[in-house]
Amino acid sequence: MNDIDLIFNNFYNKNIQLSENLIKNILHEIVGKNKKLLIFGMGHDSLLWYKANNEKNIIFVENDINYIKMNHQIKKRYILKYSYNHSSVIKSLNNEIDCLKYTLPKKLERKKPFDIILIDGPFAGIMCAIGREIPFYWSKNFLMHEKTKIFIDDINRDHEYNLLNKYFAYFQHEYFPERNGSIVLFL
Repeated sequence: MNDIDLIFNNFYNKNIQLSENLIKNILHEIVGKNKKLLIFGMGHDSLLWYKANNEKNIIFVENDINYIKMNHQIKKRYILKYSYNHSSVIKSLNNEIDCLKYTLPKKLERKKPFDIILIDGPFAGIMCAIGREIPFYWSKNFLMHEKTKIFIDDINRDHEYNLLNKYFAYFQHEYFPERNGSIVLFL
């Protein structure tokens, strides 16, 4: 059994909402490779990413204190609590979000650029939810380098698909059809 299988078998659980195929693709990119990893959104998969990246070179950006508390095994220095004030899916779909008003947090500024970015938060499943425009904007404009791979979950939803076209239309990609669809982007 290889290291990727060990991590997957030890830390995967049925509550994780990402597809197994996407998880294994990301694990292939990070396990044993000392990559800088940025995850937008915490959840049942957070401990898996933390352990897969040897409990270092990782930042989680989360707005919901409940997800932060749920992941109490992750050292606080790897978590950035961020409030996406006045952002929503409906505002994003209507092009009403001024991304310039959302200053890149100093913690991300100091750690950038990242080798792998996963955009799986904040929650964007309903129109009044915060949505993911700010993570898309920051990733494209501040947080990546020419070899960064950006993984995006829920790409089959209108919100994420519109943001994909707005920020990453000319990037190469690989599509994962499972669940609500996911994609990996690269130059």
